[in-house]
Amino acid sequence: MTPEAEVKVALKKRLEDLGLYYFMPVQTGYGQRTLDFLVCGFSHFYGIETKAPGEVPTFQQDCVAARIIAAGGIVYVIDNVEAAARFDPHNPHVSRPYTPPRGLRFDPGRGDFVLDRVGARDQRLHGGGPD
Repeated sequence: MTPEAEVKVALKKRLEDLGLYYFMPVQTGYGQRTLDFLVCGFSHFYGIETKAPGEVPTFQQDCVAARIIAAGGIVYVIDNVEAAARFDPHNPHVSRPYTPPRGLRFDPGRGDFVLDRVGARDQRLHGGGPD
């Protein structure tokens, strides 16, 4: 089992123990991309991306996280089995919400991601990473 798969197994058990609804979409290349877990519970929507220890979200995953946050959801990135096993969205000392990199945000008016840069205009980011 890969390190990321071990994190997913631990997180699934924790979500079930907490009684939260979760869905793990299969990414096939069709439709919109999303995070590893879409979770609903405690009157909130959560997006959770799991990673192997030490890994960070990709640019595309950061864009999805920014969109979820803009819509009122909460995003977490969990990169180890211990954090997955004690995941608690009610306790920020145990599970800290994720914030995409500074300057990346979803602009609902434009329907796209923008990267704010000091001294420069917003630049459209569609289908690629920052230059």
